[in-house]
Amino acid sequence: MFLTIAENSPDVIVRYDLNCRRLYVNPQFERVNGIAAKDIIGKTPLELSTKLAPMAARFMEKLKAAMKDGDTAKF
Repeated sequence: MFLTIAENSPDVIVRYDLNCRRLYVNPQFERVNGIAAKDIIGKTPLELSTKLAPMAARFMEKLKAAMKDGDTAKF
């Protein structure tokens, strides 16, 4: 069911593991970012970021904190 919803969603949907590596991106992510899923699955935001590295590092910190305690208000 998740896959059906995610694949047809107009929103960008990304799933991460506990190390902030992308496990899944939906087709909307690919359209918005112009990056094929096969090119980013298994990579962290920091690994793909160049000039945005400080922002990517902060995002990963917040993502890890949210996964640790379940508090998504940190974003």
